[in-house]
Amino acid sequence: MKKLQDKLIEVGNKLATQRHLQSISFGLMAIMPLTIFGSIFQLISALPDIFQFIPSYSETIKDAILFPYNMVFGLFGVIAVCAIAYYHARTYKLDLLQAPIVSLLSFIVLAAPIVDNNMDATYLGSQGIFLAIFVALVTVEIMQLLKRRNIQIKLPDSVPPAVAASFDAMCLIVAGFYGLSLLCQNFTGMLLPSWIMSLLTPAIQGSESLWFCMLMAFIIAFLQFLGVHGFNVVSGIILPLLIANTGANAA
Repeated sequence: MKKLQDKLIEVGNKLATQRHLQSISFGLMAIMPLTIFGSIFQLISALPDIFQFIPSYSETIKDAILFPYNMVFGLFGVIAVCAIAYYHARTYKLDLLQAPIVSLLSFIVLAAPIVDNNMDATYLGSQGIFLAIFVALVTVEIMQLLKRRNIQIKLPDSVPPAVAASFDAMCLIVAGFYGLSLLCQNFTGMLLPSWIMSLLTPAIQGSESLWFCMLMAFIIAFLQFLGVHGFNVVSGIILPLLIANTGANAA
């Protein structure tokens, strides 16, 4: 029994400190206060529906109340990609400003195509959370690979090093993601975030079940019993599912 306990503790600690899961966990937990902030205004807007004695708001007032909520949930993916890229870049000791900027540009290229001269913002919110995770992690991994292999586009010496470094990352990474987006649209007929969501639909629907909630609660409690912070171990896995469901519930 002691050997089994030690093995489970070892596995739990490895998962809790795994670089990618940790970056996802830290990034999403960092933006959870924004979720609470936006939800407060959603609840205020719903007060006349909950308590009949409160007069109904006019459309103008209701829109004003819901503005913070719409901003937070409508830009959830944008905020998430920056936060996750920041924490992942920190694990590699990369530029903590450059990584979120390049990740954000790549995310917008993939998630917000121009349709009839208007930007489609459907996947900038919670529906784009899985794309945000993918873009942030891949962007930082490519950046650290470029740095480690000293791969760069040669620019004149008059160009400042910081500008040259950003140019390398933006040209190679953003252009690469744009090419990936075109390939996905060509072969699947869908945007990359749409395709990712179609693949993950069973997992998202499964996370809504009572059995999944009971399993996660058991795993967290069991790991706590063994002396491992259970939520830290599974947060990188369950937080994206919870956020996707939160966005659906809010809508």
